[in-house]
This record gives sequence, C-alpha cells and structure tokens, in this order.
Amino acid sequence: MRDFNFSNAFMHFSRTDGPSGFVWKYVLSYGFTLVALLIAYTFLLGGAAFALLGQSAEPNPLVGSSGFFALAPLLVFPIILLFNAVFEAACQRRYLRGDGFRLRLGGDEWRLFVVYIIWLAFMIGYYMLIAIIAAAFSGGEGPSFEAGRNAGPVVGLLIIAFSAVWVFLAVRFAPAGALTVRDRAIRFRSAWRVTRGRFWTLFGSYLVLVVAVFLFYLLLTVAFGLLYSSLLAAGLAASDNPNGSLGVFGSPGMLISFGLLYLCCFFAYGWFVFVWAGPAALAARTDPERASMDNPAAAFQ
Repeated sequence: MRDFNFSNAFMHFSRTDGPSGFVWKYVLSYGFTLVALLIAYTFLLGGAAFALLGQSAEPNPLVGSSGFFALAPLLVFPIILLFNAVFEAACQRRYLRGDGFRLRLGGDEWRLFVVYIIWLAFMIGYYMLIAIIAAAFSGGEGPSFEAGRNAGPVVGLLIIAFSAVWVFLAVRFAPAGALTVRDRAIRFRSAWRVTRGRFWTLFGSYLVLVVAVFLFYLLLTVAFGLLYSSLLAAGLAASDNPNGSLGVFGSPGMLISFGLLYLCCFFAYGWFVFVWAGPAALAARTDPERASMDNPAAAFQ
C-alpha cells in the first residue's frame, strides 16, 4: 500500500493498477457525452423558442416567457449532477477496486448524487453568507453610501476569511465521494476523519492540479487565438467586401477551428476530472481505520 504523501497523492492517477485502456475510453466518453448533452440542451431551448414564436399572437412572446428560459438551467441541473456522478463513480471504482471502464446508473451513482446535494447545500450557504455580509455593509445614497464605501476593505477581508474557511472545509471533505464509492454507503462526515493531519498534502495536490489546468487552457487558448487570427486575416485578404469579416465567422475553417477548440476542452476536462479524483481516492485507500488496500477489490466487499 502506497504511503499518503504529496508525490503519491498528486500522481495517483498514474500509479493505479487495472485493465488497460481505461483512461482513453474515459476521456473520449466524457467529451462526447458532454457534447451530446450540450447539443440536446441547445435543441430543447431552440425548439421551445420556435414553438413560442409560432403559437403566440403576442409581438414578443419570448419576453413573456423569460422566466422559463431563466429557469431552464435549473431544470437540467439534476442531469448535470447525474452526469458527474456517473463519471466520478467510474474513475473511483478504477482507483479503489481496480475495475475496468464501465458507465452505469446504479447504487454508486445515486449515492454520489446525494453527496453532491450535500456539497450544493454547502455552496448555497457560503454564497448566502457572502451576500449577507455584502448587504450588511452596503448603503444607499448620502452618509450610508459613504459608510458602505469606507467599509469596502472590511467586506473584502471578511470575504477572504470566509473563502479560506470554505477552502479548508472543501479539502477536509474532499474524499467524501471516494469513501462513498469505497463503502457503498453515503460517507460524508467520515471524510473529516480520513483527512485529519493530511490537509496540506491534499491542498498542495489540488493547488498544483489547478495551476496545471489553468496553464494548459491558457496555452490552448493562445494556440487557437493565433489560428483564429490567421484565418480571419486570410478571409479578409480574400474578400472584396470591406465588411467581409462577418462572412469569415461563418466560414468552414472558422467553424471547424472553434469546434475543435471546444472538443479539445471537453476531452481535457474529462482528463482533469479523472486526475482530480486521484488524491481523494488515495486518502480513502490509506484510511488508517480500515483494512489494508493492497487488494482493493476484496477489501471492501
């Protein structure tokens, strides 16, 4: 059983055993499934918009239905949670049990869905607290406005302090999903015990991963920005129309380049999700109060 340290936590994604081919199947499935969900969501919204335009006698029927379109993201939010639960369960089964690649909607996924709901409650509480702090120190016109402006640094410090608390709690409870898959039961509070004395190791691992992903997306954006500039320049040079830039945006080369950009981002994000689950999985495998995880497939039956 590998020790829980920074190197093993950060590189756990590359130090696990199991059937070959898992990673590329996972990444491709994640990217294409995300594309399919986005296409379905776009067509549903577009279909609803066309239906309203065709059936309503009002001059601006979409304005009266703005509430529906504002709530549409909330209506698909459970699907997003299930999507993430399906893929996190797949990679955690690989990390913890050595399973091969398989996507399903079973007990692990629904238990992770509940864990996500708990995380959502934490996030809502955090944002509500920030909103209360901002409202308490804000003011209208006159003296109250001046007092609110003078209290800006205090509000900033309070937000930073509460954000630090949120990060601390997020790291301490990070293995909740891995523990839930490991034990086949909802384990949220247990994550606090598992991460005792391991905060800085987990925090450092996640911080390095965030920086690495940021740099990757920055390089990807720069690369496609250069491609976009070259395609735009070529299109303008070949066009006799002074407003030819509008046509360039709809050219095959431009559409293909943007499509490839988003597809690469989706694949890269799938890889990031797989790697991100590694530190939490190692924390669950090295739980000092559980049996040795040298044989993870048999340790938690």
